[in-house]
Amino acid sequence: MNVPNAVEKAANHLTGQFDCGVKCMGKYDGKDAYIADLPDGVSIGFPEVYLYKDGQVEVIGAPMSFGIIDALVEDAGELDVE
Repeated sequence: MNVPNAVEKAANHLTGQFDCGVKCMGKYDGKDAYIADLPDGVSIGFPEVYLYKDGQVEVIGAPMSFGIIDALVEDAGELDVE
């Protein structure tokens, strides 16, 4: 799945700093949910989730981001989220 430019732009502060991409976790509340695909061993504190629909990006921080990740990822360790 191609990552929309609007999502890449919203996540640029992480993807640019850590030279990584963004991956889709699935659908949440009718929107595509993305997260920065950080390299192993990188810890940024609370994760951000990027919800995308119809050209609009909604950046979700903690604590709501944890609920979205929990709903979409069977093993949150796959995303290195603590």
